[in-house]
Amino acid sequence: MQIEDDKTKDIQTVEQVQEIPISQIHPFEGHPFKVMDDELMQQTVDSITQFGVLNPVIIRPDEDGYEMVSGHRRLRASELAGKDTIPAICRNMTDDEAIILMVDSNLQRESLLPSERAWAYKLKMDALKHQGKRLDLWYKLQGDYFIPCLVLEEVDTQPIGMWGRKHLRYIKEHRPTLYADLLTSGKLSSYLAEVDNQAKEMFDLLVKQMAEKQGITEQLKAQDQMLWVRRLNNIRNAAEEVVNAEVIFA
Repeated sequence: MQIEDDKTKDIQTVEQVQEIPISQIHPFEGHPFKVMDDELMQQTVDSITQFGVLNPVIIRPDEDGYEMVSGHRRLRASELAGKDTIPAICRNMTDDEAIILMVDSNLQRESLLPSERAWAYKLKMDALKHQGKRLDLWYKLQGDYFIPCLVLEEVDTQPIGMWGRKHLRYIKEHRPTLYADLLTSGKLSSYLAEVDNQAKEMFDLLVKQMAEKQGITEQLKAQDQMLWVRRLNNIRNAAEEVVNAEVIFA
């Protein structure tokens, strides 16, 4: 059959973007992320209607045609826009490889429900276990949802100073996706060390520049030590606010 010949060609030309009939693509089995026909979906439909699908979806071949791995929302939006085909990259992937890619391509979305994020983490951790990655995973109840708690053996361990620890608290609370990605990839320590060094260098430079501009010198210290301490504390506080805004809480 012509369709089978085309499919064989698709598999052989991995990473080549091709127009695949939407009717031949089905959702990923156990896909944890809801695809909703909401306002954001309508914006995607409008964009596809005007410009087409700019970012190809990623699929893998199976006995029923193709299984969607990354791009469920683009697939739905293309259907609503009346498209018959969608640009896609066809990859031969194991179940574990497909799960990890599917989860990673969706976790950066801020609109995910806590239940979706928790189930996605579970899928990814199970897949990593199958691949022989060393990790520990358990869940704790927060509100109405079980949230995954995971511990990985980090490849890189570096000492983290005050600024890095402050940034760590921030990303744990306000940027959980970034924190989880750094943790699962074993790059958390090196990332925090880099932030810590950047913040320290900025802070020291700001204090030096402000002190010179405001005349906070050793001569002032000798003349009036209390005044020197007050002014120095003021510029240190001001420098800390700048570092917090531009590095720590950015």
